[in-house]
Amino acid sequence: MPRKRSKIQNFKLKSHIKNRIDSESVSPLNDILYGVQPVLSALRHKKRKLESLYLKKNANFSERLYEIRKIAEEIRIPIIEVSNAKLSEMCYNSVHQGVVLHCGPLSCYSIKEFPKIITENES
Repeated sequence: MPRKRSKIQNFKLKSHIKNRIDSESVSPLNDILYGVQPVLSALRHKKRKLESLYLKKNANFSERLYEIRKIAEEIRIPIIEVSNAKLSEMCYNSVHQGVVLHCGPLSCYSIKEFPKIITENES
């Protein structure tokens, strides 16, 4: 069962998100993906508007981060190298694995649209 957050923790979380949005010029309608698998999947599938990729400095030592950099370069996404501390600040107590992606939201469909989507994918 998830633990309830105290009022102080909620305030810190809300103020951190507001500060991150203010300092990073990120629209609240955009998403921040972090971690190798989510970022790699977003880059490969291109179902979101991809805005910028943040990699930890010297990320070329990691084979997976090098692959992410290569894909981002191929599709011409701006790549910004930052410190590990900056990535941690952007993700607020989450494991970023050295990579953060600013992107648009994943589009959602209503239940009424599914028959149309299925027929489009079959043809």
